[in-house]
Amino acid sequence: MRRILTELLVFFLFILSAQIASALKVGGLKNPHNIIIDPATRNYYVSGHSKSTGYIWKINSTGKREVFIEGGKNGITLTTPRGLAIYGTELYVLDGKTIRRFDKTTGASTGIIELLGIGGNTLNGLVFGDEGQLFITDGPRNSIYKIDTQNKHNVSVLVKHNDLAFPQGIAFDIPRERLIVLSRKRILSVDLEGKIVPLLNRTFQGLAGVCWDRNGNLLVSDRAAGKVYLIRNFSIVETVQENIFDPAGISFDYSRNQILVPSAKGKLVFSLPLK
Repeated sequence: MRRILTELLVFFLFILSAQIASALKVGGLKNPHNIIIDPATRNYYVSGHSKSTGYIWKINSTGKREVFIEGGKNGITLTTPRGLAIYGTELYVLDGKTIRRFDKTTGASTGIIELLGIGGNTLNGLVFGDEGQLFITDGPRNSIYKIDTQNKHNVSVLVKHNDLAFPQGIAFDIPRERLIVLSRKRILSVDLEGKIVPLLNRTFQGLAGVCWDRNGNLLVSDRAAGKVYLIRNFSIVETVQENIFDPAGISFDYSRNQILVPSAKGKLVFSLPLK
């Protein structure tokens, strides 16, 4: 019996140590706004900015941080980067009215996409669809744009409507072929024709980021409330963590089963392991 108890204790200590080892916490960042993980390399990318320039930091699986891209260096223009996404070998970065593309390995610029022709203003969230289409939220203009990455990055307006109510975070719902969009206070469903439907009846204080967990549950951050929520079956809202200082554009690390959270005013990024 003593041997069995000892083996069980060792096993649980091993599990606990593995969870602690995989947890992420990196400070000293300047206004970190979004964080994503590259599934191929398990490197994290974080967007942020100072008063004068923008940054993309790369963090490896051990938590080592480096300035990967910096505005004003190597001919790079980067001012206030926000949303991030990876497609193939490229890192897509929302920066003001522009989408900047970089090689995800070297950080070299691979091109830009301007939205000036359709009135793009302050771009915030972006997500790729299942056919390589890129969807982008524009809060001040209550708009969602669509970019056809297979057709010379052709830009069109998917929907422009006051019901979007300053759209922020955005996620793609593959099984249902729709977008999940966060306005400041509501979670919305937007189909690929631009039809807007509230996903939940309840309101929030100031939504920011949205992503999916391993089980298809929604995860959302509320900057004003300082909370991260898990939403089951698009109806049951549970608090994962509260008392977070300014949680911004979250994402999910599927390999480690943890939520990735940037704290903009806290100047750090960290993870919240799920059970």
